[in-house]
Amino acid sequence: MWRSRVCSRLVLAVACVTVLAGLSSGLGPALGAPATPRPVSGGTLTIAYVPFGTDLDVNARNLSSLNEIAHYYYETLFDRDGQGKIIPLLVKQQQVSADGLTVTWTLQSGVKFHDGAPFNAAAVKWNLERKIQKKQPVFDHVAIKSVQAVEDLTVRVTLARTQPTLPGDLATNTFSLYSPALADKVGDDG
Repeated sequence: MWRSRVCSRLVLAVACVTVLAGLSSGLGPALGAPATPRPVSGGTLTIAYVPFGTDLDVNARNLSSLNEIAHYYYETLFDRDGQGKIIPLLVKQQQVSADGLTVTWTLQSGVKFHDGAPFNAAAVKWNLERKIQKKQPVFDHVAIKSVQAVEDLTVRVTLARTQPTLPGDLATNTFSLYSPALADKVGDDG
């Protein structure tokens, strides 16, 4: 009985080694198993992440952990696609003057903030001026001299110098846009 168990285990071990050797030597596909796993599309990836931050005012804080999660509750004028290319987000269209000192944005229509207030040129003006006037982190990365709400969905920005990197700078979450009505209501500490 004991010999029978030992022999069974030995046969099983030899069989396993033989199969593994065959798979590693390239015989695997002949047995119907792929030699290298292939990527599969779809499914769900869940990530738990605990950011460091005392509030949700990403404009007043340039914390990478806070900026990482800001896209869940704020949007920016521009964004990056999957390849890292700058693309319009809340801006629908951008026009730059021949001298590079005036940028005009046509904004997306039908957008509302979480509090129901409309997203419009006045909100963009308020947000950019707030960032600059309060000298919030990286405000000096943009060469904005003035912001004008030309029409409800048209913003004109006058630059102090040409700045081809403006859309990229505004794509960072520290330039997220807030509802002016809500921000005025709750104040900086809200």
